[in-house]
Amino acid sequence: MTKKRVQIAFRSDDAGSCESVNLAIAEAAAAGTMKNISVMACGPALEQAVSLLKDVEGIDLGLHLTLNAEWVTIKWSPALLAEQVPTLLEPGSPYFTTAPRVLRERGFSVEEAVAEAEAQLARARSMGLRIAYMDEHMGVGGLPGLRPGLQKLCDREGIPHLNSLNLMRLPTTENTPLVEGWLMALKDASEGTYLVVTHPGRVAPDMEAFYEVGGTPGIIARERDAERQALTDPALTAGLDLLGVESVRFSEFIAGL
Repeated sequence: MTKKRVQIAFRSDDAGSCESVNLAIAEAAAAGTMKNISVMACGPALEQAVSLLKDVEGIDLGLHLTLNAEWVTIKWSPALLAEQVPTLLEPGSPYFTTAPRVLRERGFSVEEAVAEAEAQLARARSMGLRIAYMDEHMGVGGLPGLRPGLQKLCDREGIPHLNSLNLMRLPTTENTPLVEGWLMALKDASEGTYLVVTHPGRVAPDMEAFYEVGGTPGIIARERDAERQALTDPALTAGLDLLGVESVRFSEFIAGL
């Protein structure tokens, strides 16, 4: 009987959003299981992210296309000048609006959004990052008419858009510790490659400032610190080895297609 082949692609998002996130992601990368990192090229801590991540071996770096800034006290601006992308910004502000939903409801320029995506990619590359793929912060590509333009940009720039890869999402189990839940799901998984999207962070002042309208400061930091701990837990590596599950980069998955 042939053993089923199961792979897992862990992805850590929001590198560049703050220093504690960068440090948590670098820690997760050093632990060896998480092999895909998505970078916000408009993030306020981009330079630190570049210094920590650009020379890490065995990691795929992606552009985490960002067209919104959801937090109350933490904001980011576009890579282009504000006057070049007015439909993406809060009125009278140099910052992105809070959520893709806002852009959907009030309308926006697809051309501006694609131009901003191109500018973010150029900024990341200009800082020495070898961008291997594109994905989207908060699924912004689902806005009307946008994803085809993003796909054309990716095709022109020679990088895959993750939406085109059809990776399966690993089922999650509520009220179960992360490592235990991941391993349980993989044990029962059918053959294929599964995606797990994470947001490692730390309980620190800069992360405790991450909260949305109506939210409580500190909760996001604790949730993301738990993801950092899970990704760096030796039990995760040991469990994957025991199950015979390989952790892969997106480029390795594509090469195997």
